[in-house]
Amino acid sequence: MACGADTVTNLQLQLNSISDFCTQTEMTVNLKKTEIILFRNGGPLRNTEKRTLNGVHDKVTSVYKYMGLLFTPTFSWT
Repeated sequence: MACGADTVTNLQLQLNSISDFCTQTEMTVNLKKTEIILFRNGGPLRNTEKRTLNGVHDKVTSVYKYMGLLFTPTFSWT
């Protein structure tokens, strides 16, 4: 699954929806395989930019591979 959000708050709302869906359907998310990439113009992550899924802080990656494409935080892909 791939999700996109324009703000940290909207991303957290999506993660909460995924968590609620999993609870209702008795499914689980494999957190070992879950990664988030934040597209931005650079700079360090702010302390207010923390997201959780099922109470566990997410793993932020600097390069994300999806369907054979490599994405970077500056929103370039190859």
